[in-house]
Amino acid sequence: MVPKWSGTDKAVPLHDFFFILESIARVGNWSQDDLIRKEAMKLTDVARVFYNGNLELHNKDVTWTALRMRSTNGSGMYEPTSFISNSYRWRNNEKINHRRNSRMDAGI
Repeated sequence: MVPKWSGTDKAVPLHDFFFILESIARVGNWSQDDLIRKEAMKLTDVARVFYNGNLELHNKDVTWTALRMRSTNGSGMYEPTSFISNSYRWRNNEKINHRRNSRMDAGI
């Protein structure tokens, strides 16, 4: 069974999550699309925020390799902290953009 993955320090390591997911996909003879959909269904917390905030990951032409590379900070290596740090940066950018837009709306 594929565990849910939150992207927090309490979650299983990212490489374990991918290993389990890819192993089950091989045994179940999943297509690449199946693998991507199942992965997205198992994300929670900051991992879900990160996924939802990266529109290129929702493109119908995205590959599992591209999704995994994006999740590992483009290095191709499993980096458990990169997903978290990318999510953190994304949330901070959203907060900054919200503040900037609020100031513009207020005429500041």
